[in-house]
Amino acid sequence: MAAQRQPPSFLGLPLEIRYHIYSYLLHSAEPPTGAVSSSSGLHVARLTTCMPDYHLYETASAAAALTASLPEHVLHVRNAMPPRTAANSRRTWYKIRSDRFRARCMDATYVVTNLPRDLHVAILLASRQVHFEAAPLLYSRYSFDFDTHVEACAPLLADLTPRARAAIRRVGVVKRALPYDKEFDRAEWSAMCRCLGTQLTRLARLSLGVVAGKPGAVGWDGVPRFPKEDFGLLCDRVEEMDWVRHVMAIKGLDAIDVRACIEHCPPPTSNAMGFFVAFSASIEEGFAQYLTERMLVPAV
Repeated sequence: MAAQRQPPSFLGLPLEIRYHIYSYLLHSAEPPTGAVSSSSGLHVARLTTCMPDYHLYETASAAAALTASLPEHVLHVRNAMPPRTAANSRRTWYKIRSDRFRARCMDATYVVTNLPRDLHVAILLASRQVHFEAAPLLYSRYSFDFDTHVEACAPLLADLTPRARAAIRRVGVVKRALPYDKEFDRAEWSAMCRCLGTQLTRLARLSLGVVAGKPGAVGWDGVPRFPKEDFGLLCDRVEEMDWVRHVMAIKGLDAIDVRACIEHCPPPTSNAMGFFVAFSASIEEGFAQYLTERMLVPAV
């Protein structure tokens, strides 16, 4: 009696068929909604209590602006403290400043807070060969938005394989309000920019949000704007603008989207606040033009 013929294994299928299956599993039919983090099993409302957030724009205008500027799906990568499950233990854990005033350190890891339910990333764990074949499809298809959670950038990239890192094309970050910048904020920003510049060898598009202060009822009416020609001197001489130098170290971009993440602030009563308000009013005009030209990004 002839032996019963066994069906071919998944890796025995033609490569074209496997890629078709990968594409089906790693492409969500709907944009991410932000309702549930499937990676941790926790509702976002619980996750946000562990994040160093205090700007309203982080859950509304910034996310909407990034989604509008990047037509591709956007995954929100945030700091959180989920339970140390088997899945989370594979991720790098690190220290963050956790409360409203970021005065307390705590252990955290990164989570994707809007992972679509029909995005089946578990296929990447099937085998090394499957991961090698499928990872570029996932990481090249989505934009990764860190918002102000820049501490999550280096750990996330360190946990990816070189092939997965090389597939990432689009990243979004937000610079915190300059008057509230601390020394640890500057260190984390520098590390994040260095990571993007050295680890993401094929990064093509950067969405850069900058927190902008808009005072009182009149806003920026009557506030003098800095033209693009002034920013060369400002970025070299003004300590608060040192963060721009780290951004400009990111090379090889095809596009950079600069936007103001506006929140209200008190009327300026000091030179530092006066500079912040004038800079805020210039973010999407003179500053965006300066940064685009200096980073050799063609104007659109």
